[in-house]
Amino acid sequence: PAVLMEDVADAAVGTNTLAAVGRDGALYLWQDGGPVQVGTGSVRVFFAGGCLFTLQEDGALLRWDVADSRPVPLSGPAVEVAGAGDGVLILLEDGTCLAAEAGPEGLLSPAPITGGVAGLCRDGLWKEDGRLYHARIADGVLTLEPAAEGVAAAVSPRCCLTEDGVL
Repeated sequence: PAVLMEDVADAAVGTNTLAAVGRDGALYLWQDGGPVQVGTGSVRVFFAGGCLFTLQEDGALLRWDVADSRPVPLSGPAVEVAGAGDGVLILLEDGTCLAAEAGPEGLLSPAPITGGVAGLCRDGLWKEDGRLYHARIADGVLTLEPAAEGVAAAVSPRCCLTEDGVL
């Protein structure tokens, strides 16, 4: 293995792109070569729905246009972002979850979908009562289908950790 960066706080991999956040909050992208710093003040980084997102130190959520390294502010303060079909799920600090899909010119148009959400996973979400749902966004419509109960955390609707420690 080769060392790409030291003092990394978070990293994510997208299609042909690697993003990393340094412990100092600097955001770096690797495309066609070495790292290029494109932002500051980041805490976490996510690729979801074909987009790059960062959570900022102040709780703001930014969607980045990777082609020209331009951020677009979205609703916040946010905690987590996950892909769901053709769109993304955005978990806000208050437990509200937003569903968003690509809109005109690639912008996201979030709409509230549910409250009491404890966490997100790829193509899913689980609620504070331990119920896990498979989430899909297609043609502007969100569907939630029950996937499991007694969930403490999940990687996807098919892979979760139950409250009694079973994976």
